[in-house]
Amino acid sequence: WTASPPPTLTPVLPTATPTPTATATPVPVCYIGVAGDQALNIRYGPGVGFAVADRLMPGERRPALLYTESGWINVGAGWVDDEYVEQTPASVCAALPRIAAGNSTAAQLCTIQTTATYSDLRMEPDPAANRLYLVDQGVMLTVFRVERGADGQRWYYGATQDAEWHFGWMPANQVQERIPCPSSGSELPPPPPTATPVTPTERPACYASVTGNASLNIRYGPGVGFAVADRLMPGEQRLAMLYTESGWVYLNEGWVDDAYIQLEPGDACGEVPRISAGSSTAGEVCTIQATETYSDLRTGPDPAANRLYLVGGGTYLSVFRVKTGADGQRWYYGATQDAEWHFGWMPAAHAAEQSACPPPE
Repeated sequence: WTASPPPTLTPVLPTATPTPTATATPVPVCYIGVAGDQALNIRYGPGVGFAVADRLMPGERRPALLYTESGWINVGAGWVDDEYVEQTPASVCAALPRIAAGNSTAAQLCTIQTTATYSDLRMEPDPAANRLYLVDQGVMLTVFRVERGADGQRWYYGATQDAEWHFGWMPANQVQERIPCPSSGSELPPPPPTATPVTPTERPACYASVTGNASLNIRYGPGVGFAVADRLMPGEQRLAMLYTESGWVYLNEGWVDDAYIQLEPGDACGEVPRISAGSSTAGEVCTIQATETYSDLRTGPDPAANRLYLVGGGTYLSVFRVKTGADGQRWYYGATQDAEWHFGWMPAAHAAEQSACPPPE
């Protein structure tokens, strides 16, 4: 007989059970938009007494971060009045962290204390973002949000109070946590390098320096009612550009009280343009009108300089100085007034001369 070949065995492989793919659950976000067809002011703080930082345009939406019980919503760049906005989706917006009127501790996550001599509160978690307020060493801040910033380090959105509340973002390398804050992940990178200040090399000019051994507040306007923009340090000199007859001197980044400074040399300082008290027209060299729908007044003649104020189209400004800016075009240093005076630099691309201005210095 002939042996039959053994049957061929067909291996049966176990069927692999597919591993479910993890799907990231998006964090619900509350978006804010203008309820009507008009732009809405975004202010530096939760109230009409704060300066305008930006505008929310019709059709634009921004994520909401924080809510006050008095009806103001933080949208990152500043605060808007909830009376004039739409909030979507309503269920998410209703769960936003709330700050009780007159009290910043409701909804706080943690507490931090500043460790640097002077620390900036900024508009966004980014070292290049506009500065909102300068905070002294040792100041405690209530924190409402913790995020990873544009520079890769932890940033805290918080508030501190002196005569009024000041809100903004502060980086981890300028603070110490007093009540532990939520973790945001990776290690902190080294702090960015400090920019080397540029010494002006213009024609003979007037320079201001502090008379004592303490720093001096530089404010956004000529008076103690304006917020602090920077500080003039002992031994430091800055170019004086404008003088008010009420005793305030403009130093490019803001204003200082002349009771606490010395100006030199005398001949050049005697030529600094003067503004009479209560009037911006003394010392003006020409007049311009804003031509764009919205134009920025900035701290220096440079499109990268901090924004001080947003000016509506058609607004007139008294001009006191004309310079060639960092971008090569003409810039005007001027002032306009609504409830108070606003000073700053505007580029020629955003303005039309209503009376002939002199050539740049």
